[in-house]
Amino acid sequence: MRRTAWIAALTVAALGAGLAPSRGEQPGSRLSPRDAVRFETLDVVIDVGTSSLAAYQFELLASEGATIVGVEGGEAGAYAEAPYYDAAALAGGRIIVGALAHESEPTTGAARVARLHMRVEGDEAPRYECVLRVAATADASPIAGATITVREGTSR
Repeated sequence: MRRTAWIAALTVAALGAGLAPSRGEQPGSRLSPRDAVRFETLDVVIDVGTSSLAAYQFELLASEGATIVGVEGGEAGAYAEAPYYDAAALAGGRIIVGALAHESEPTTGAARVARLHMRVEGDEAPRYECVLRVAATADASPIAGATITVREGTSR
């Protein structure tokens, strides 16, 4: 009985360390690029020029093979806290994210408002489409000319 428990523990440890073959992989073979998995970050930057950004909402769509696995806040300041989003969206390739500034002086200029963590499968670079749905001042006036960009990075 002890021997069986020891073998089971060793097997679990080997699986956790990635030593056991994965789907269809033969011992001694390497994973194909198609099976490769990596984690990346997407920094979402909104530029409102000289206006004060008091609220924002954006929608991000990711191509097949990219899965949203986490959402965190932006740079220090009004949007340092994690933004609001539908947690169920983490299972898919589409998410809507939004936040309200809780400071008396909201962000001006260009600022990273969120960082999304992505799980990417395969050797092809994923494609992302990010649309700014709302950019408003403290009096709820839309900010004309506000832009949104996504910078791809690598998780640490």
